[in-house]
Amino acid sequence: MMQKHRFKHSIKQLATKELKTRVFAIYELEEIVLFHPQFHWEGMQILANFVRSLASTEYKKRFQSSELLKNSSNQTSTIRVDIQAALTVIGRRDASQDLSQDLSPDLNPEMLDLSYVDIRGANLDNANLQRVILYRANLAGVSLIRADLCGTVLSAANLSGANLSQANLSQGILGAANLVATNLTGANLYQANLFLANLTSANLDGTNLDGANLRDTKLDNTKLKISIDA
Repeated sequence: MMQKHRFKHSIKQLATKELKTRVFAIYELEEIVLFHPQFHWEGMQILANFVRSLASTEYKKRFQSSELLKNSSNQTSTIRVDIQAALTVIGRRDASQDLSQDLSPDLNPEMLDLSYVDIRGANLDNANLQRVILYRANLAGVSLIRADLCGTVLSAANLSGANLSQANLSQGILGAANLVATNLTGANLYQANLFLANLTSANLDGTNLDGANLRDTKLDNTKLKISIDA
């Protein structure tokens, strides 16, 4: 009962005006779900909703907030401290716990929805983003070194200039994704769907493309020194 009260209190703190309070609440939620797995899925959903509410490109279009639109044209724009904190916690989660309490354990895990978010400037090195939905997300210039993006939905996402060195994108869905000038050295794209993706000027040195769908993929000026099963 006490943990449920603590959980609800942390959720309320996410809506406060004080940045320090919001950041504290984010890490408080992480601690709660770590030691009390029954709160895991709801807690992760809340953090994903928190990120979307503040970093959604749809939100920006609708409200035209000058604060949210600051540096919107800059590929290396600075990300808000509270958004980075929430992404850090999501990236440290135990993805095997991504299962709604309403579902049987033998069913596939749920998928966190981070569609349309603009998270340029984020550091997601080593982040566990397995099976996260990042449809039409703006990740231009984001650092995703050694990130786990297995089965992640990145359809129509903007990853131009992103650093995906040694990232695991196996079975990822990257249809129509913008991967212009992306660093994919040593990345694993095993059975990834790259239909209509733009890999112009991307670095694919040592990239594993075994079983990947490269139909209508743009590979102009790409640095190709790949591992691929003919």
